[in-house]
Amino acid sequence: MPCIDGFGIACPEASKEKFIEHAKLGDSVFMDLAQSPAANSA
Repeated sequence: MPCIDGFGIACPEASKEKFIEHAKLGDSVFMDLAQSPAANSA
């Protein structure tokens, strides 16, 4: 089954640093879910 390695999201230039900070907070959630046994059982 193919998987998605990443994706792009449009963000206004004025909000770029705030968006990056927010994305880094969510990054750990995606990485934890990708490592979970449930994600690997499919």
